[in-house]
Formats: sequence, C-alpha cells, structure tokens
Amino acid sequence: MGLLALRYGGIFAASFALALALYAPQLVGVFAPGETQVISAGASFLQLIAIVLIFQAPEVILNQFAAGVGDTVPAMIIEVLVTA
Repeated sequence: MGLLALRYGGIFAASFALALALYAPQLVGVFAPGETQVISAGASFLQLIAIVLIFQAPEVILNQFAAGVGDTVPAMIIEVLVTA
C-alpha cells in the first residue's frame, strides 16, 4: 500500500512540478502584472521550488504512511533527519 501511495504521489508531484516550472512566469505575472523584475525573480524561485518538490513529496508520503500504520518512531526519525 505504501509503494502504491508513493507511486501515485510521485506521479502527481512530478506533474505538478513540471507545470510549476513551465508556467512559473505566468503564475507570478498574475500577482505582479507588468513588473518584469518581480516576475523574473519570482519565476526563478518557483522553478527552484519545483525541483525541491520532487524530492520532498516522497519524504512526506512515506512519513505519513509510517505514522498512519502506527509506527511513529521511524516517522519521527525521518522527520527529524530529513526535514530539519
């Protein structure tokens, strides 16, 4: 069950990260229309977030899977080592 959740979560995270990276200037432009420097800086930041999202999603999925099955010690260790 955990691997199935990891697969679906990975597909969703990769799809969302791709969309976020490709449409970053348009997304930032909604909040700062006409501000070219803000759009450029914001788009760079969103593209960085898209890269991080691919690696963060499996950590969150596996952590919540372990906590959901009642094995909270490995979930706590993963949370402390990876997130902190």
